[in-house]
Amino acid sequence: GLLLGMMISFQNCSKDLPPDLNKTSFTSLSVGFESATVDSGSTRAIQVSGGRPPYRYRILSGLGTIATDGTYLAPGQQSEDLVEVRDADDRTKIVSISVLGPLTISFSPSAPTIHDFVTLSASGGVGPYKFAIKAGLGSLSGSIFSPSAFYPATTSFLVTDSQGRTREASLSVSAYASAISIYRYSG
Repeated sequence: GLLLGMMISFQNCSKDLPPDLNKTSFTSLSVGFESATVDSGSTRAIQVSGGRPPYRYRILSGLGTIATDGTYLAPGQQSEDLVEVRDADDRTKIVSISVLGPLTISFSPSAPTIHDFVTLSASGGVGPYKFAIKAGLGSLSGSIFSPSAFYPATTSFLVTDSQGRTREASLSVSAYASAISIYRYSG
């Protein structure tokens, strides 16, 4: 009889709890995504459901910023950011956001002559990258540019990353090396 009486009292105890502890909904806090990859300088809304509003947001690490409505603003450079979402009952979720750096093209050598082969490189975005000549003289094989052997010119290139992002850059090719040494010998 004592055990049965304790079970009945235990089952009815919630009606005697203070109002704060007698919540009708103990739904878990959830976010629309736990990790995401975004472009530098872009925004992304963090959708929250469950838990108990109002929700609070803060950057735990990284270079981005977060608005009070949960809109994340990516920095203008590559970053790995962690955002904390907290509800009124201090339930938390952590969101990881990878920010892609701006897509760029670089050339080696950076000041070529018509006799040089130039290697094109890309960074930022998501590889692999594809290069194309947009305007100008010369030929391109993969990432190796061969200028016109007869005419100095400026050539414009286009790089496209695997996500379809593009960036354009130009390279000026001169007829001769920029530094010429003249030696005079006397006999």
